[in-house]
Amino acid sequence: TDDRQGHCRVRYCAHARTVEQQVFVVHAPLVGGTPRVFGFEEASGRPGVLTPCDTDFARDGIAAEGAWDKPGVVVADLDLARLAKIRKAGSVTPRIDAKPEGSYRVTRARRLGKRP
Repeated sequence: TDDRQGHCRVRYCAHARTVEQQVFVVHAPLVGGTPRVFGFEEASGRPGVLTPCDTDFARDGIAAEGAWDKPGVVVADLDLARLAKIRKAGSVTPRIDAKPEGSYRVTRARRLGKRP
């Protein structure tokens, strides 16, 4: 993305996936831009390694983060055993609580005020 608003949109959506799917996400935005690409002469972003916001992880769900608009490398240790632990007994368990695939029923929408 080329601006802070776009960066935040992507970051927040990526972070939502860490909570919903109980996974790690690496957010690697374009930083500094590419002068030869129209619209991306100056790109804004902040790289990060995101975790679920759950017990055993950082409260804000950020394992590591780079500086705004500065190229660089971000490094974090990702412990798959800790991830497996919260999948079984975290403060929320979306993977356990989810309905099995195919168990959803599609029904016809009814107009308000009309009886079937």
